[in-house]
Formats: sequence, C-alpha cells, structure tokens
Amino acid sequence: ALGLGAFAGAADLLAAVGAPATLPAFDRPPGTLAQILYTSGTTGQPKGVTHSFASVSAAMNFWATTFGHRPGERVLGQLPLSHFCARAMDSAWIGGAALVILRDPSPKPVIEAIARHRVAFMLGVPTFLRMLLDDPATEAADLSSLRNIVYAAAPAAPTLVERAIRRFGPVLNTGFGQTEAYGLCTYMGPAEHAEALAGKPERLTSVGREFGAAQVMIRADNGESCATGEVGEICICAPWMTPGFWKNPELDARRLAGGWLATGDLGRMEADGYVYLADRKEDMIISGGYNVYPAEVEHALAAHAAVAECGVFAVPDDKWGEAVHAAVVLRAGAHASEAELIAFVKERVAYFKVPKAVHVVDALPKTPVGKIIRRVLREPYWAGRARGVHGAG
Repeated sequence: ALGLGAFAGAADLLAAVGAPATLPAFDRPPGTLAQILYTSGTTGQPKGVTHSFASVSAAMNFWATTFGHRPGERVLGQLPLSHFCARAMDSAWIGGAALVILRDPSPKPVIEAIARHRVAFMLGVPTFLRMLLDDPATEAADLSSLRNIVYAAAPAAPTLVERAIRRFGPVLNTGFGQTEAYGLCTYMGPAEHAEALAGKPERLTSVGREFGAAQVMIRADNGESCATGEVGEICICAPWMTPGFWKNPELDARRLAGGWLATGDLGRMEADGYVYLADRKEDMIISGGYNVYPAEVEHALAAHAAVAECGVFAVPDDKWGEAVHAAVVLRAGAHASEAELIAFVKERVAYFKVPKAVHVVDALPKTPVGKIIRRVLREPYWAGRARGVHGAG
C-alpha cells in the first residue's frame, strides 16, 4: 500500500485512482532490458547503465531478504527513485512492507516521517547521516522503530559512524554497491560494528566482507589479483550486475570483461576478508610520485570538532605535479583557522598527505543524493591545462 495520509512532504499516490486499476499481463525473458539508470556523475558525465529483469529481480530480492522486510513495516523513500538506492527502497513491496515516499528529503521531514510512520528501514549516504545527527530535532524524536539504517555510496568517517551508533543504537549496516551492481557486494552488519567499537576501531572504515551471491576481487593494473592489503581496483561479479552500458561499447570493453565488472573504485582487502575503500581512480592525487587517497585525508579532517564536512582534491603544482588541497565547511558557530586544521591533520597522516591549503567554504558541491563532487572542487584550478603529474613514476 502507498497511502501515506496527510502530512508535510508526503503525497497519496493512490488518491487519483478512484478504483482498482487493471494492469495488462506482462511477461518478458529474464535477460530483457528492464531499466536504464544514470550514474551520479561525480567524476564526469553520467553514464547510462542498463539492467535486465534478472538483475532487477536479484537486487530487489537481495534487499528484501537481507533486511527482512515484512508486512506492516515501513521503508523510507527519501532518495530519488532514479538512483540505484531505489532498488533498496522498492524492495519493500516484495516483503509486503509499505514505502513512505517523501518529496522533501531534508532532515526535518525525514525525522517527522520516521516518527509518524514508525519507519523500520532507511538508506542514505554518509553526508545525509551527518545532516540528521546535526539537526536538533533528532535528539528529541522517537526513532526507536528503526531496525536497519544502511549507509553506503561514499566512505564514512569513523567519528560519524560512532555518533550514529550512539544516537540510533545497534542498527547500522554498510556495504559496497553502485549503479552498475545495485545490491550490496560486501556487507558489514550491526554485530560487526559493535565488535569494531569494542576493540577494532579501524574496521569502522571498512565496507565489510564479500557477501551473499557476490564475488569480490582487488585487481592490479596488469589484470592480476592484488596481494593482501595492496590497493587496486575493486572488481565484482554478482547476479545484480549490469549486462552493459547504454550504447557505449567502448565502456563495455573497458569495464566488463570475463564476467567481472571493473567498478572504478580503488580499495584493498585485508587477510580477514574486510574490504576498505581508498577512492575513485579519477580522484586519486599523485603528489611527487606518492599516491594520496582523498578519503583518508577527509577522515582525518572530519575528526576535528569544528569540521562539519570536507572534500579533498588535487591542484596543479609546479614542483610536485599535484598538491593536496581541502575545502571545509565548519559547524554552525565553530571557528578554526587554516593553520590549526593543517596542524591537526599533520598529526594523523603521513607528511605527503597533509593539505598544502585548506579553504573554508559555505557549502560543498553535491549530487542529488548528497555525495560530494570532488571534480567540481578541482576544476577551477585545472582550467586551461591538462591534468598531469610531474615526477611520478
């Protein structure tokens, strides 16, 4: 059922029907094209990603069974239905749950919807989780109905995860997926979060281990599997994987080979099987021949009490090829100088990863679902010149 009642930000999608609708019989082979979704465009122009009825069905069943959607429950639908996360939201119907669709995905209506409709499941990017935690209304709201919160689609700072567990309780889940493979290919649940808090804090930066029907491989540039702990491209094989990109055979040849999807995300797998994201390949900074992954520097900055959110990016540098810069949004009423923030990061990362400059800004560029677009941050610095790296081997 989709009837939501009258409250700010909601719409009753059945109100205009008036009478039960009779749908025509619909049957297509599993491999038939079912959807064309577009990527978020964080590193360039959005790409059309096709999905078959088989991959759509596999994804929806994954979300419904993994998180136990059941009749009478409510799933929050605050993300765009065109986003890959929509498969997590519309999987509610497979389990007989209802989807609470919001027009306004800002914290206040989300908090109101969770409390009013006793929402059990919510999915969002880490930025949205921070926005919820920063909103004063969250402290007083009754959010006890939440059984599962999934945060994904971008790396999350450990300090943010700790805050979320303190406020929401043992309901946090994370994993790795993308528009091209929109189930979770790795997974870390509430029990593993609790174990990390109890003595393995470094694991809070993980996206979990290979999960369910998915296979995960970390691949080097030469196509071979990486050694344990070595950073390479995350490649996956799963039943919810795209069969191909829309009218883009060159991308098919580059990203889909031998039954594996090359995700474009860099990461590493440790001996215990836990996978850790490094960054998008396009966002990696090479400074003086050293690889710098923005997410690591962002995690260090985010640990500062005055920092609300941040983005780390490359700017051209005549000596080092590329230099590390950061854009920072401060918390309301907070103050921190550039020198203070640089000194803070210097205590937490290797010297070559420390930002050469920190820019305090009012807001960061984001996609419609809240992912920070580092490409927009760096573009003004690279205008009129090709991105190259001096001295990198």
